[in-house]
Amino acid sequence: MPGYSMHLISAMSFLNALHEKSPEFEEAIHHNFMLGQILPDLSPWSPTNRESGYLDVRHFRDSELEYSKHSYGIILLSDLSEARKYLMCQKCSDLKTRAYLAGIYFHLCLDTYFFTEYMYTKFGFTDEKVIDLLSGRSYSHKDFISKKGTGVYNIWDCMTALYWDKVSCEVSKLPDILPDSGFLQYDTSRTIQEWKKEMLNFANSANFFSSAIDISYSEVYDYLTSFAKEMENEPVLMDFLCHA
Repeated sequence: MPGYSMHLISAMSFLNALHEKSPEFEEAIHHNFMLGQILPDLSPWSPTNRESGYLDVRHFRDSELEYSKHSYGIILLSDLSEARKYLMCQKCSDLKTRAYLAGIYFHLCLDTYFFTEYMYTKFGFTDEKVIDLLSGRSYSHKDFISKKGTGVYNIWDCMTALYWDKVSCEVSKLPDILPDSGFLQYDTSRTIQEWKKEMLNFANSANFFSSAIDISYSEVYDYLTSFAKEMENEPVLMDFLCHA
């Protein structure tokens, strides 16, 4: 899934547009909306299990979704329909709480659409390998999702390294260890983790060598900002932010 830097870049673009339309409103929701970008990734998860009825309420990941099956289960995506339903049930009249929920929803949408709208147009998936549709280069499933500098996780590292100047100010405004969110499904099992140090580790371990999967980082950045633009008209997001 997209790393912290990617979530922050996209959310900052979204909030900047909102700020131009309504500066005072954007200031009121900014902090909690940004916390919502970090919270889900500090929460351990296991996939939704339809047989047992278990619902992963942190990322709503489900191996039975068609777009999860599209990658042969090596990348599990969020069931946004279930996420909307669940998060709307948490909605209240408090603007800060709604901003947190909106941030979480924005996070889940980016997790999903980054693959369905971007990565799936760049790579083809078979039951044995992942194929770069432009170069023809192929990767084993294991290498494609590797956290050792060769797979998609390398993108998160490199994006943090390349765009640190764009996110560092925002990072400095947020706490090293997130306070309780007020949502039990996150707070009771959340990893107490200094996520800023993890971001720095991403930046310091960025691997731009040929062993990494081929990707255009400027193109990824463009996708993140265009996604933010699309989300300006997302009905569920606006319902969280604009209505008590």
